[in-house]
Amino acid sequence: MSASSTARRVDLETLVIWAVKTQRADCDDVGLFDIEREVDPHLSRRPLVSTDGVATMLRRGNLGCQVDGGGLLRTLSSRTHPDAEAVMAAVNRVRDLRRRGLVLHYARAGYRPDFESGKQRLVAMPAKSGAGRGNRCRIEGEWEPTPERSVIARRMMAAGRPIVDRHGRSEIDAAERGFRFDYGTDGQRRVFVRWCPLVEEPSLTEIRAVNETYAEWHAGMMMLLGQLVGVPLREFRLTGFKAPTCPWGEGA
Repeated sequence: MSASSTARRVDLETLVIWAVKTQRADCDDVGLFDIEREVDPHLSRRPLVSTDGVATMLRRGNLGCQVDGGGLLRTLSSRTHPDAEAVMAAVNRVRDLRRRGLVLHYARAGYRPDFESGKQRLVAMPAKSGAGRGNRCRIEGEWEPTPERSVIARRMMAAGRPIVDRHGRSEIDAAERGFRFDYGTDGQRRVFVRWCPLVEEPSLTEIRAVNETYAEWHAGMMMLLGQLVGVPLREFRLTGFKAPTCPWGEGA
């Protein structure tokens, strides 16, 4: 029976998590030979040892001997599976550093990035928090009558309170800043009080940031898939990459 017939069929995401999280291939000496790094310094940022056979022979030629890196006993197997080493070598060939970093980060975590569907919910904030003043949030409350500013000023002066601070700024302006005032049908001045600020969560900025991270991770995984196409694996058969490109747009 051929090796290909007994190979385990796996998706790219499963394979990378196995290689990085389970096999810890990112902590092993898998990377680039010196000559390879000189040709293209963007392929790796760590001074590691290439899994390429030609590079290994070149290193042996430089040293004049073969270094036994197989452990204390030759009968012991390597601590990292050869397929995991091949996957890690392919990861190091992903040129985009941010995408490569995201691929490794979520492989170590063992799951893919979150995403936001774009749906927002209104969340009430405590009025005393100061949130909602101005036009940045939806406000719900009641209109209540309030004295004219001239009446407020006379009351403050009668109570011995200054109507301006030490910089000459109006204390009334400071107290009323952020609130809404108008005149009712009866001509009385009124203020929007007992308000409840409602904020939308998650914010549009948060939605964009989360989905951008997912998109960059997905793009990095697609680049890795391209690097692994045609790479022979001993015990695995790569079936593809099934994670959706834009899951937040599904069913829209």
